Amino acid sequence: MVGENTKMLAPLPNGIGEPHRSSPQSGGVRGKARHSTFSVGPLLDYGMRMYRHHFATFVIAGSIWALPITGLMILFEIFQGRAFPIGGIFLSPLILASDLLSLAALPLLAVLGLTMIYALSHIAAVADAGQDPSWRMAWRIHPLRIVGMGLVSLVYAVLAGIVVVLCSCIAGLLIVGAGSLFSDIFDGSEPDLEFIILLVMTAGLTFYSLVIFLVSTLWAGLCYTFQPLIQDDGPILPAVGTGLSALLSHFRENVRLCAAAALTAGGFGLSITVSLTVLALLPFALYGASDQVIQIVVMAVSLISMVITSPPLCIWMALAYRQRRSQEIKLALLEQRIAQMHQSSPA
Repeated sequence: MVGENTKMLAPLPNGIGEPHRSSPQSGGVRGKARHSTFSVGPLLDYGMRMYRHHFATFVIAGSIWALPITGLMILFEIFQGRAFPIGGIFLSPLILASDLLSLAALPLLAVLGLTMIYALSHIAAVADAGQDPSWRMAWRIHPLRIVGMGLVSLVYAVLAGIVVVLCSCIAGLLIVGAGSLFSDIFDGSEPDLEFIILLVMTAGLTFYSLVIFLVSTLWAGLCYTFQPLIQDDGPILPAVGTGLSALLSHFRENVRLCAAAALTAGGFGLSITVSLTVLALLPFALYGASDQVIQIVVMAVSLISMVITSPPLCIWMALAYRQRRSQEIKLALLEQRIAQMHQSSPA
């Protein structure tokens, strides 16, 4: 069983895949595996170096699935909410077509998004294994694996919803406490309007940033949970359980990894999107353009930004899972050797 999972696993460079030394009190081999960890910074750096080295491969592979996603979103925007009145009564069959398209667009967008994550993560795993990845790997999709990723998404959505509700309750309590505190401070006095506006803007910006950070961290965790379905060859349902257990078994390390990856990917994506938007819209702002032209340019910028900024998060999560699997396989091999030594030793 151990040898079946080693074909895609190779040591990560610079000792990234090696567990840290644990204390003698960690409790034997299992204790060392339980306390083994990895440095997030080197892993993120190695992932970005992989992205730069295989930039064209990742961009082309991402474009294969980003193009239909963008096209579907454009069609969704065109038909969403469109009505064609005839004599004051909505009788046009285009209404039914737009409604059906709106209903089919969301699950189809989800399937295309999962397929894009599958393709980028698979290419990252192949590149880390020392093989030469190709953009043609974006077509090598197993439909049952996509179905499994959908099942993981449903279970993960329930767990993420619980986390969001808890965080919302905590945020609500903090807001109520802050409101009561400021009411006591300004009791009997006239508060400064400028101060109130600045306070509300600061609180809103902070809350908005925390929401984006929480959603990005949850999204990174979902990408990590997908990895057993992408990299392992086992059955679908056990792989679904493996993904969820892999996320929860090293919960603190995974939260740290996903938070760091979300912050890095968010900063990278924001810089790319803002730069492309400014460079693309600046000539039209100087010389003028119609609204339709500006909308087309914005859609093109969104497509290019999606293609460029999507791979890093998939790469980091694929590398993190490969690293954990490498540690588990090394542990299993070590246990086998210890068991063989005990069996071969004289009683």
